[in-house]
Amino acid sequence: MAKYTITYKCGHTAEIQLFGPYAERESKINYYKTIDCPECRAKAAAQEAKAKGFAELTGSAKQICWASDIRDNFFAEVEKIAPKVDRNKDLFDKAVNEIKAEKSASWWIDNNNRETLSIIMDKINK
Repeated sequence: MAKYTITYKCGHTAEIQLFGPYAERESKINYYKTIDCPECRAKAAAQEAKAKGFAELTGSAKQICWASDIRDNFFAEVEKIAPKVDRNKDLFDKAVNEIKAEKSASWWIDNNNRETLSIIMDKINK
């Protein structure tokens, strides 16, 4: 276990604690140099979400980054499912709009491993 000062691609720095063999820690340090810090990623995610019509997520910067990725993947799956919905299109659209309005990053993280259609059906059946 060791603490390192990381300089992210965006220029911000942070002190992080890394575990594991030296080679793995060096690999993680090099990875951090290629990405923006969590705060910058959260700001970029908020701008993208606004452009897509999604609600602004609430939670820590790390949660928001993670939840943004989960949400993007979820709605990519929705785009695949939507053309197949013939019956109950209005209910489907209403459920998707309710999910689009979900603000809690922890909700997205908690539902990360659920099937897209299962989440939509839960909203329809409420």
